Amino acid sequence: MFLIDPGYRNIINQDQKISVSEEKSNYYHDIDSDGFTERMMCYRPSSNTSSVIVYSHTGGIINQHNFRGIFVEKTDLFFTDYDSDGLKEMCLFTHCADSLFINVFEPAAEYENHDITTFVDIAELQDGEAKYRISGGPEEDVNGDGINEIYFVVSAGFRIQPRNVYYFDIHGNEIRKSPRSGSGISYELNADDIDGDTFIELWGPVSAPGNIKTNNIQYTDQKAWLMVFNHLLNFEFDPVPFAEHPATIFPRLIKTGTSKKLVVKLHYKGTSESCCDRLMVYSHTGEKINDKQASELGINSADNIFIIGTNILLHSIDEGILLKLDTNLTRLASYSSELLKGNIYGPFDLDKNGKTEFISYTDYSLHFIDSRGRRTASTILTNSGYLTADPVIMNNYKGFSGIYLEASENNYLLTIESRNKWLIYSIKAIISFLLVYILVFLIQYIQVRQERKKQLTEKTLREYQLIAIKKQVNPHFIFNALTSISAMNFKNRREEADNYLVKFSHLMREVVESSDKNIVSLEDELTFIKKYLEVESIRIGPSLKYNIDIPAEFKNIKVPSMSFHIFTENAIKHGFASKKGEKKLDIRAYQQDGLLNIEIKDNGSGYQSGSTENKSTGKGLGVVEQMFNSYRKLTGKRINYSISSGKNEGTLIEIKISL
Repeated sequence: MFLIDPGYRNIINQDQKISVSEEKSNYYHDIDSDGFTERMMCYRPSSNTSSVIVYSHTGGIINQHNFRGIFVEKTDLFFTDYDSDGLKEMCLFTHCADSLFINVFEPAAEYENHDITTFVDIAELQDGEAKYRISGGPEEDVNGDGINEIYFVVSAGFRIQPRNVYYFDIHGNEIRKSPRSGSGISYELNADDIDGDTFIELWGPVSAPGNIKTNNIQYTDQKAWLMVFNHLLNFEFDPVPFAEHPATIFPRLIKTGTSKKLVVKLHYKGTSESCCDRLMVYSHTGEKINDKQASELGINSADNIFIIGTNILLHSIDEGILLKLDTNLTRLASYSSELLKGNIYGPFDLDKNGKTEFISYTDYSLHFIDSRGRRTASTILTNSGYLTADPVIMNNYKGFSGIYLEASENNYLLTIESRNKWLIYSIKAIISFLLVYILVFLIQYIQVRQERKKQLTEKTLREYQLIAIKKQVNPHFIFNALTSISAMNFKNRREEADNYLVKFSHLMREVVESSDKNIVSLEDELTFIKKYLEVESIRIGPSLKYNIDIPAEFKNIKVPSMSFHIFTENAIKHGFASKKGEKKLDIRAYQQDGLLNIEIKDNGSGYQSGSTENKSTGKGLGVVEQMFNSYRKLTGKRINYSISSGKNEGTLIEIKISL
């Protein structure tokens, strides 16, 4: 919830700072799969000897392994379980002069008789030191002997050779390497079965520093090359050349369903205006599928690339921007942050919460950020220099569980913990409760208010209906009815008098029964009007003719009780009061333009607004208007009416009801 931000999600604690020594390097790994991390310390006891001391998770020494030669410092030391016995083997590279060796051993083994040392290649030294870099880790049983072969890559730096990918057949004690070339994979080695042949392919970043000037070697470093090797270290397809030096390509594998593609980022560091940073997509056969310049995606430089699921994250350091793209290189989102103006590493899940995180490192400050560049935790690493390795997760080493992080001047043991986790949960719970309470209160308030408004409207409608009822049962009307009955009896018209009395009593009963109904059906309203006209036809005589024509499909339409009756009563009381001869009243209904039209037409003396004889009629129409207005508030439906009349020309009432 955006209302809650009591602080960053996590806290990074610096448990221990370890000074970096050129003579010693520490590696942490669970080598016996018991859930506890062991430490391997590599050091040089003499000028031509390397040793590895293995410490248990409690700090005690398990074993020491000694090797002839000097260990190569720029090495991604990696572990394997090539014989699948549950005990990890460690791969350590040493050199004697320009001879490079791989040493494979079980750090937890009690004896050194399982240690394997094999010559790899001739690797030239620079100023008497091994400046080349070794990366690796993938493994696969290539020859089907039940023992995995180990793959690694050697990058010679400023020297011409070696620039190869190798695999080590431990069971046969054999080294195999890729074809000789003037350029090769560096920094990291990636592996996956990208062509569906059940064997892995290998690839990685390739730089074009422009160090090799000769044409006597293929694929020189004057260009960057997309190189993909099969499991036998032959090219999967002919290497694909890219921009002139200085440049680096970074291929990343992306999977969409059963399809696997290589997303290639080209980062150009030169001054040529014809070259620029690009992002491309290639098939497993080396066919280009898509290609866009960084500027087309909204950034000037593409420095880092990450794959999260089926999305591509492209990072620009100078601009502090992280782009989110799909496999078609369509821009999905863009995030900017000051924390992105520096190198970021990842992706990781360092706090084990199932969410992707990155490490941002700027000005000795270490930040954990999410995939949108938002900070989740921060700390300052004093006198740290630059980060040189990815973090290592440690479990219960001397009671410590956390992260081991290497920097150029110091190494660090870091722990991550939730910042006031329960406090945050409590605050969230309280605010959520308050929001729900306020929401419920508002809903109840609105419901009560609407109910009161409805009750007030119904009360108003009922009041005007009572006025209509009072008009119907006023003393003058009752006196006229009783006088008519008395006259009929006096003239011996008893049967006629009885009939009139029955109809009059039925009318009075309808008046009483309708007094508690606000809204009735059109059929009920017309039934009441018909009974009223039956009473009046007896009183007035055969000169009163009326006709009611309402189709059956309209009889269930709801109308305000007693409202239409007022128009009928006005016709009888005022339209026919001075009318001589035949008195006609017609009521009919029809549908037009989505409205129900009801016409009440008489041939009486007509209605003239403001005339003395029609003052009561005007009051009655005012009651009708108030009824229709209350009806609209209750039902949301409008009832409009109009009056067309002239002196001695009769009156036409047109009522329109929305359906």
